[in-house]
Amino acid sequence: MTKLAELIESELYDFGFNLFGSCKIEDYNNFVDNKYQIKNYKYKNIVLIGSGGRYFWDILQKYISENNFISPDPIDDYTVYALESIQKKYSKFIGNCFYSFKNESLSINFQKLALCTNIGFFSPYLKLILNLEYGSYISLRAAFLTNYSFKRDDGIKKIFCETCDKPCLNVCPVQAVNINNFDLKKCAEYRLEEKDCSNFCHVRRSCILGQEHIYSSQEGFHRSKSSLKIIKEYYDNT
Repeated sequence: MTKLAELIESELYDFGFNLFGSCKIEDYNNFVDNKYQIKNYKYKNIVLIGSGGRYFWDILQKYISENNFISPDPIDDYTVYALESIQKKYSKFIGNCFYSFKNESLSINFQKLALCTNIGFFSPYLKLILNLEYGSYISLRAAFLTNYSFKRDDGIKKIFCETCDKPCLNVCPVQAVNINNFDLKKCAEYRLEEKDCSNFCHVRRSCILGQEHIYSSQEGFHRSKSSLKIIKEYYDNT
C-alpha cells in the first residue's frame, strides 16, 4: 500500500471508519450483474469503506456534541460529510464516490464488493456479510474509485458458519431464520408490530462472532429504527 493510501485511510479512520478493503474494478465487474458494473475506465481500483463495532458511533456522538450537528439521518449525513471532505482534499487521487444508502442511477452491489475485497463472508443463515472480528456489527458505508493501491486482506479461507453450532437458528421469535431459508417477509411483519426486536435482532445478537463489539443500546435502537423505517416505506409502496 502506498504512503498516500495509508494517509487517506488514517484520516478516514479519524472520521470513524475502521473497515477498509480494495480490489481491482475488473475483478469486481466479473463478480456482479451488468447493472452493477462500473464503466468508468479512468480508474483501476475500487475501495470499500465501512465501520465495525461501536467505534463509528462514538466518533459520531463526539462530532454531534462538538458541532451541534442536527440531522434526521445523522449516520448517513455524517458519512457523506466525511467522504466529501476527504474527496475534496485528495481530488487528484479519489474519483467517483458511491454510498450504500443512496438510490442513485449509478449504483454498486455493496455485498458483492465486500466479498470481493475480503472484508467478510456471506452467512447462509443470517443473509448478511459477517466479519471475523466484528461479526454482524459492521456497516458498509461507501466506496470510491482510485488508481492507487490500498490494502487488501489475504481473504477468508472458509465460511465460519460451516463449523459453528448455529445458535442463530433457534432464537428468532417467529422462526424467520432456519437452516434452509431466511423468511424476510415473516421477519418484517413481526418487526412492524414493534415488539421485542426494537433495540436489537435476536439472531444477530446470538452470533458468536463479534460479541465484544455489540452495539450499545442507544446505537442499536437508532439503527433498528432506521431499518424499520425502510421496511415501512417498502410496505407502504407495495
